[in-house]
Amino acid sequence: MLVQQGKYNYLMNCSIPVNYNVRLSEAIQVGGYDVVCQNIREEKFPLQAGETGLKYLVPGIFQFDTQLSLEEIISAMDQEYYRPATLRELLSFDRNSKCSQIKDEIHLVALGQSYTTVKPLRFVPILGRDREDENKVTLGVREVTLLESRFGFLGFVTLDALRALRDSASAL
Repeated sequence: MLVQQGKYNYLMNCSIPVNYNVRLSEAIQVGGYDVVCQNIREEKFPLQAGETGLKYLVPGIFQFDTQLSLEEIISAMDQEYYRPATLRELLSFDRNSKCSQIKDEIHLVALGQSYTTVKPLRFVPILGRDREDENKVTLGVREVTLLESRFGFLGFVTLDALRALRDSASAL
């Protein structure tokens, strides 16, 4: 369930499982996406340090009413103790039945992973309804300088970090 926090931040009051042991190709197949960009593959989006086993994360979606730089978006997430999602986390978020309808409303972007082609071009994963055919769901990539304010930027906080924040707040 989404809980609106401020004007454009939507923080979830639930956690979702993320199984980092699932191969990227399997996670994509389970998602049943209509269109998958050829650049969404293991070589471009490998597992990152610490991405092992099954973890439970609390998602949040950040939207802004103005165009922001990548650094400004990440800073806004950090102020809420969130970090940008990776591709596998984006796919897990979409598989969660409580969250899957969100891609029908906005395009979700995972800023926690990117790849570079010709510098300085950096691409990040994006998931949402196809612009040309709204009956199709597309898993693609977007160049970071072309990120639009209408997108939702997916972030996560760990359950342990959330508990520590609640404990420190209640101690005040």
